[in-house]
Amino acid sequence: MNRRLKLLVLGLLIPAVVEAARVNVQFVDHENKPLANVESKIVDSVAKAEKARKSDKKGKLEFDKLAAGEYTVLAQKEGYLQSAKDSVEVADKDVDLTVRLVSLDVLKKLEAEGNAKFQERNFAAAIEKYIEIARLAENSPMAFANMARAYGMSRQRDKAAEAARRAAALDPANFSQIEKQVVSVTSFEDGKDLLEKKEFAKAVQAFTDCVQADPTIAEAFVGLALSYGNQRKYPEALKNIQEALRLRPGDQGFLDIEKTLKHNAAITAK
Repeated sequence: MNRRLKLLVLGLLIPAVVEAARVNVQFVDHENKPLANVESKIVDSVAKAEKARKSDKKGKLEFDKLAAGEYTVLAQKEGYLQSAKDSVEVADKDVDLTVRLVSLDVLKKLEAEGNAKFQERNFAAAIEKYIEIARLAENSPMAFANMARAYGMSRQRDKAAEAARRAAALDPANFSQIEKQVVSVTSFEDGKDLLEKKEFAKAVQAFTDCVQADPTIAEAFVGLALSYGNQRKYPEALKNIQEALRLRPGDQGFLDIEKTLKHNAAITAK
């Protein structure tokens, strides 16, 4: 074997050297001011190996000697919430990353303002507040849950469903049922409007959608009873008012409706 061929063979036997890269992280608040003493770790998305560090007084830290791959940077500081899921791709060069955290006091203030508008039934203004929260902290499931309810009350079903799914994805333990809740509330409001307009058949469908999504809403069964009763479908009406009474025994308003329905049914039967 000649000398040149031997060198090529030896070259095949020498493993390639993997250059270690570094991720330089800058932590800031929602006003882009540096945040000191942030507890952080970087997690390998595949191997799940992690390194932990704390930022300095200028809100900076370095994660060094990182092999090529995809990583997630997690940050924690008392009174703050990490704004987004911060992922970074590491190759053979150093990477700079800015991680934003938002004050919980700021989020709570915006939520209180949004909730106040919601109680006033100013759903458009409430939605604006919840959107602002989501812009600052897209990891906040409560922001999307509140947004879903407000969109639902303003009859924007598609946007309500999308926000509900975002909330459930972020926190399935607490918000897995939020989409059903939004459907029930929206359908109930539709049913009330249709009942007032005397569109009784459509009201039946709306209240049915409501109780299918959430069978614990007594008022929806009352809505069904009234919608059927106004169509002189008394067996269906009585069945639903009795379901409402099962959920809320002894409710005098429900009992009065049941009495009226029984009276009207008796007259019709003659």
